[in-house]
Amino acid sequence: MATLTQSQIYTLAVIMGMPNPRVMAAIAMAESSGRSDVVNPIGATGLWQIDQPVHVKEHPTWTKEWLKNPVNNAIATKSVLKSQGLTAWEAYTNGAYAKYLNKKVSQDKAITTG
Repeated sequence: MATLTQSQIYTLAVIMGMPNPRVMAAIAMAESSGRSDVVNPIGATGLWQIDQPVHVKEHPTWTKEWLKNPVNNAIATKSVLKSQGLTAWEAYTNGAYAKYLNKKVSQDKAITTG
């Protein structure tokens, strides 16, 4: 899969209607460095490192392969964000996302225009 830029992730967060898309893009960069295919040792998968082993019980379609798709990962992220808030992400609670907050991001026209 692809490595997305912070602007591409920001655009995805905007399109998905996530609150605070700048913060969510920073979290994704801190969690995965923009790599949509990354799986950590405990099974957290994709851009926002969704904890697949935990969430698959409630969401059986959230397989590791499904979560590697950036759009699917954003769908899962929005669901987790709604139910758990920002503290669901270690990069938020430990402050690692903050180093990405000052990066200039803008909507990626390639994503918004197809």
